Amino acid sequence: RSLNINTPTLLAVLDSHIGDMQNLHSQNIVMGDESGRNFAFVITSKGIKTFCYDTDAYVVAGYPCPVWTEWFLCPDLYKYTGTNQQIPFSETTDWYGCATIVFWSLFNTLPYQQPHVKYQEFREKAERGIWLLDSQVKYPFPLCPRPETVSDNLLHYFEQVFKKHKFLPINRQDLVDYASSLVQCISCDQYYPNNRPSCPNCSVKTPAI
Repeated sequence: RSLNINTPTLLAVLDSHIGDMQNLHSQNIVMGDESGRNFAFVITSKGIKTFCYDTDAYVVAGYPCPVWTEWFLCPDLYKYTGTNQQIPFSETTDWYGCATIVFWSLFNTLPYQQPHVKYQEFREKAERGIWLLDSQVKYPFPLCPRPETVSDNLLHYFEQVFKKHKFLPINRQDLVDYASSLVQCISCDQYYPNNRPSCPNCSVKTPAI
């Protein structure tokens, strides 16, 4: 977002990164520290290319991942931090980290980052599934775009992962469908799905297609 990358381009970057991760998984390589800080991308006239780095965090051939980034760490793994035990990273925990990257990219915040009326610590909220759309979390608009700027399928996926702790792979087709549905508001320039009757951010009516 800070690079003024629009939503369609952002979705293409995310899709490319997911493809990279799936390729690694097909070779029995787990990314381990799957976070937004461990990949880069370039945009050229030929398209988008993503690159994974910090490969010393990969879990391959029995060698464990020695590091993690807390914001992207699956809550199931919290109990292993601060101990001498190896953290059992897996494809499932990679998908959790990836879901967090996608969420952060679309909402401009992390799932458990915003203040709750009772629980303030990041881990407390993560362990309890108190995510951005919890009724007791103050939604930080306009810092974050309205939830309706995201497709219903992706909102459902995020709820499964961050509220219900069902750590499922993201369906790449949902990203493709979301990208193909996008319209740009003529007033505030926000992108949102064309099945919304009006712009979720400023309420200007969606133009007829």
